Formats: sequence, C-alpha cells, structure tokens
Amino acid sequence: MSQSNIKLTSSEIASLWTSYLNNCMSKQVLTHMIQYVKDREIADVIRFAFRFAQKQGKRFETVFQKDEFAIPLGFSEADVNTKAPALFTDSFCLAYINHMAKAGLLAYGGFLAMSTREDLIAFFHHGLHYTSKLYHLSTSILEKKGLLVCAPYTSIPKEMDYIDTLVLHKCC
Repeated sequence: MSQSNIKLTSSEIASLWTSYLNNCMSKQVLTHMIQYVKDREIADVIRFAFRFAQKQGKRFETVFQKDEFAIPLGFSEADVNTKAPALFTDSFCLAYINHMAKAGLLAYGGFLAMSTREDLIAFFHHGLHYTSKLYHLSTSILEKKGLLVCAPYTSIPKEMDYIDTLVLHKCC
C-alpha cells in the first residue's frame, strides 16, 4: 500500500491539528513583533522564525489537501490589531522566541514519535530540525547579549556514593 493510501491515525490527526494552530498563532505574534523590533540581531531571529512559520503553513496545506483534511480555523490577521503600539521590548521578544522554540522542540519531538506514515515522519522531522536551529540561534544571541537565564548550578559529584540509610520524616 502506498503512503498516500494509508489513513491518518488519531495521533497524527491530533498532531497536525495542534501544530497547525500553534503555527498560525506564531505567525500572528511574530507579525506584531517584527513591526517594532529595533535590534537588528533580534529582528533577524524574528524574521527567521516568521519565514519558517510561513513555509510550515504551506507544508500544512499540502498535507491537508492530500488527505482531504478540513483545514482548521486558525489564528489570522483578523486576530491582530495592526494599529496597536509596541507591546514588547526587544529582549522580551528574543526570550519569548527562545521559550517557544523550547516548547516547539518538545512538541515536534512528540509529534514525530507519534507518527507512523513516512510523509508525516518527514514533516515533523523537518519541523524539529528548523525549531532546533531557531533554538540555537536565539540561545546564542541571548547569551551574547547577557540575557540568557540558566538553570541553577550545583556541585559536580567527585566520587560515587551509596545511600546507607533512608530516613523518612513525617510532615505536619
């Protein structure tokens, strides 16, 4: 049976629907951000994210048409007030994109793992690849600008050790 004759599974349908809506929302948020960003490096990151979202949108349409999948009602230009003043600082925009890239890595990784059709495996792999690039780009610029927030540091174990006893404390 050719790939085009294999029906979408419920997890593939959910993955496509969810990632499509996330992509539509991202395009609208990025459209607003790009209007007001002043820092050239941050603007480049926003444009990279926006171009990826645009290309993904076209890729979604191809999948939906091939499978006769009704295109979900996503976010559109009608959901954005283009006359609104700047809502975010440049540094917030960069941090937002970095956090969304982290969420995208988790989402695309999960969608990839839930897919069985070769075309959808390739689709979500592509999304994971570009989201990984976006995460790397945004992280490196956050670090360069002194804005990168890291997890707390802890001491590194110098030797292996076993727990000899376990003490449980009753609370309250």
